[in-house]
Amino acid sequence: LCNSESDAKKILKNISDELNKYNLNINESKTKIHKLPNGLYREHSKRYHPYSLSGAESFSFREFEQAALKALDIHYEYPGTSIL
Repeated sequence: LCNSESDAKKILKNISDELNKYNLNINESKTKIHKLPNGLYREHSKRYHPYSLSGAESFSFREFEQAALKALDIHYEYPGTSIL
């Protein structure tokens, strides 16, 4: 999290410079600067949260299957995100 867009751009430049030392690059199509709350609460995460099994001590195969299928749906709807 940054205090301003200019701070975020400086940080991205520093990260890019460091990655270049190892012949690596930032994927510009996946790298974006968002204003809060959009940057903090990503839409794909909000969509998956009601189906998440995290925190469950146990769950049935059917519950697992439904969560996995929903994760796949969200993954296809939001390509390049971190759902899977």
